[in-house]
Amino acid sequence: LLLMVLVSCTIAPKVLTKVELQESAKIDKALMFGNEEKLVGSISLEEAIARALKHNLDSRARSMEQALALNQIDLDNYQLLPSLTMNAGYSDRSGWNATNSKTLKGPPPSSQYSYGADKTLFTGDFSLSWNILDFGVSYYNAKQNADRSLIAEERRRKVVESLVREVQFSYWRMVASQKLESRVKLAIVRAEQALVSARKVEKEKLRNPTEILVFQKQLLQKLRRVETVNQVLANARIELAALINVPPSTEFRVVPPSSDKLSLPKWAIKIEQMERMAFENNPDIREKLYLSRISVNDAKKSLITFLPGLELKGGRNYNSNSFMDSNRWFEWSSTLSLKVLKLLSLPDQLKYNQANKKLSDAQRIALRMAVLAQVHVADLNYASAVKQYTRANELYNIDERLTQQISKRQESDIQSMLERISQET
Repeated sequence: LLLMVLVSCTIAPKVLTKVELQESAKIDKALMFGNEEKLVGSISLEEAIARALKHNLDSRARSMEQALALNQIDLDNYQLLPSLTMNAGYSDRSGWNATNSKTLKGPPPSSQYSYGADKTLFTGDFSLSWNILDFGVSYYNAKQNADRSLIAEERRRKVVESLVREVQFSYWRMVASQKLESRVKLAIVRAEQALVSARKVEKEKLRNPTEILVFQKQLLQKLRRVETVNQVLANARIELAALINVPPSTEFRVVPPSSDKLSLPKWAIKIEQMERMAFENNPDIREKLYLSRISVNDAKKSLITFLPGLELKGGRNYNSNSFMDSNRWFEWSSTLSLKVLKLLSLPDQLKYNQANKKLSDAQRIALRMAVLAQVHVADLNYASAVKQYTRANELYNIDERLTQQISKRQESDIQSMLERISQET
């Protein structure tokens, strides 16, 4: 029997089999893309954002965290109720529970044994108990978990904000990819044709070898630059597909803006108002405030455990013993308990609670300072982006006119061909 027990307790690591891995991958892939609406045709920016908010896996996980936290609050409410328990028991023995006894400092016991209980007993009770100390601890646990549910909501808000920003970024990159697709392909084809011609010229020694090699080098550099841009823009579709939770192999396009003339967004809020809005609405700050409330409740909960514990209990009992005068009876009791030695740690607990509060305040102030810096940096970045956009727009207009001028020239020499291809790039 001992050998069987030892063998049954011996557990060896079990590596996942290939069949298990394949089955898990099949199930997970079905869960990833099985229940979403199929994406057909083109999608607008608003539709992409709406689909990302509904189907994005990160956003869905945060929503589930919030739902789990809310369910925990419902469970905590039950912890505040008294404990209502029902017990049933059965006992049996092979012989009578016979006993003998003697008086203190008296004669030897009698040789007669007696018993006052049946061999087989059935017992049961239905009792209601309530511990005031446990109620206090459960009360603060419920308040802390309520704050944790609010923290989960703030984290979900943060994910949503980041998700919308990423969708916008990928959408505009895909717009650029669609608009430049034909022009990039044409530029690559012309550059490759020019490269073939240059190699032919070098082979036939129709021009200075140094000149033709420099031309090939510059042409390859331009070609590599165009291919790099093409690759970066081509990745935008895969990135957007991941954000809106469609298979990366899905072929779809985005709805471009109706006009190529983009307008600058107007932003005329004063920096003081921006600071106030950030302090009120920033998810990280609000999360830190909830954490501060949790720390305060932690301190209160730790002090409650130093109080005496009072437990009230009452219930109905049953015992099938035929020797008892009354087999059914009511019973009630109260218990007062105090952990005396734990009182010695009260001064240290108070010091710890005070230090914890100071740490929470310091972290909150440091976070506010970081958010304040982010607001000012964002304001400067916006002003810088406006200037960069204005410069880039002016440069684009010049490049357009310059391209038209160069394209009118006769490609009579290598330099003019390089200038035209470079300008197209």
